[in-house]
Amino acid sequence: MELKLIRSISFLLLFKVFIYLLLDTFATFMGLRIVDYFMQSISATTISIIIVSFVFALFGVSDFNNKRKG
Repeated sequence: MELKLIRSISFLLLFKVFIYLLLDTFATFMGLRIVDYFMQSISATTISIIIVSFVFALFGVSDFNNKRKG
């Protein structure tokens, strides 16, 4: 019984991290894409914006390990 609970908790955490990475990457991608569109002095390919957005999202994953206080 405890093993099933541990598996379900770890699956839930993994699912939350996956959803976070997906949504954060998409939101950052859209923001950077808009900046790229309106600023003529810079130019970035779509794949480079996706990679940078994903790296930025990875920095926030550590927040899932920290419990919120208060």
